[in-house]
Amino acid sequence: MSERHNMKSRWPVFLLVVAALILLLFGIWIELPGWLIAVMVLVPLSLAVFFLFLGRHRRDPGPADKYEISSAGAHSEGHLELNIPTVQLEPAFRATVATIPRLQLRACSAAGAEIDAALNWKT
Repeated sequence: MSERHNMKSRWPVFLLVVAALILLLFGIWIELPGWLIAVMVLVPLSLAVFFLFLGRHRRDPGPADKYEISSAGAHSEGHLELNIPTVQLEPAFRATVATIPRLQLRACSAAGAEIDAALNWKT
């Protein structure tokens, strides 16, 4: 994953930490009870930890390193090497993607392909 994407996925965490600090200072300033200040601060901090967990980078090398999928948040990249002649590569890939309804082919050539997956609870 690119460094730009990694920084982009950290913004919600940064904003939630700032919100927790503001709530802490506000709670102290208006002299709220300690337990209420703790709850007000823990809610955005818990969300920040949750977003950090969702945005972590994961790598699945696949069986016997036949393919690799890297994910960070909602973005994934994959790499697959096929041992077929280049002229057969594009038609084989187009036929395969056509059999999976969730996938939509964006670009395809002998150099590589881009696909989109429909959003559901798994993606």
